[in-house]
Amino acid sequence: MRLLLLDIGGTAIKGSFCIDEDMGPIHEIPSQAIKGGNVLIENVTKLITSMEKEHGRADAIGICTAGRVDVKKGLITYANENIPGYTGMKVKEIIEKRFQVPAYIENDVRAAAIGEGTYGDASPFSDYLTLTYGTGIGGAIVMGKEIYRGSDGSAGEFGLLVTHAEDVVDGIPYSGCYEKYGSVTALVNKAKELDPFLSDGRKIFEHIEVYKVRNIVEEWCHEVAIGLSSLIHIFNPPCIILGGGIMQQALVESLVKSKVSSLMIGDIDEVCIKSASLGNMAGIYGMRAIIEADFL
Repeated sequence: MRLLLLDIGGTAIKGSFCIDEDMGPIHEIPSQAIKGGNVLIENVTKLITSMEKEHGRADAIGICTAGRVDVKKGLITYANENIPGYTGMKVKEIIEKRFQVPAYIENDVRAAAIGEGTYGDASPFSDYLTLTYGTGIGGAIVMGKEIYRGSDGSAGEFGLLVTHAEDVVDGIPYSGCYEKYGSVTALVNKAKELDPFLSDGRKIFEHIEVYKVRNIVEEWCHEVAIGLSSLIHIFNPPCIILGGGIMQQALVESLVKSKVSSLMIGDIDEVCIKSASLGNMAGIYGMRAIIEADFL
């Protein structure tokens, strides 16, 4: 099979052309998501056109994307202000009409969970959780190797877990919620209070030997662990996969595990907590698995 696979992020759209079992090189362009859904989809079509020009026509197209996705209809049921005008966009219909091949649409974190469960370190497990840490915190619940979607498709919104009830303010979205404290955005905001130069994760870890920077990272890892310990008590999963570029830092993985252990009531020896083995390719591998499962 010839599969064209895309991962739509807030800053970039990544793509790979998979021929049979051979995953091709990564193509990447800016998403310009902040300019809105229409601009974003136009950039998607440009990348698909460019990739087909280089690799030939695809048999199917798989797209994982930020936002809540109705996978049957292939539309975005909700997207926040990071992609204005994206809510309600019929991505599947647009892509199939433009390129005349089947299109598959899935939420990016759920696709990453499927990728890790098919090709990555979650493959030995039938049940596991996946969380990704970036601008916000995304989540996915896998039960019996299948995504658990909930009654209206919104299960796994772990970023909305209230971890600081004392900070909840009526009418203020996300107040007191996990992603306000455990996202990479939260880490960067704290670091910028110390030094405006520390404006992204890469710069923070370039200065990790500075005592005050290290302290900020450790405090942030504690916030990450607070959410994870709650989820472990709720789900009792055998495995949790942590995604997002920052989770590839060995120090972060080590600190998070240690702090989760200190917060647990009971034994967590059998809970496998580890960073995503497929890195930022997990979503693309997930879309490959979704399409192949449908065709086989």
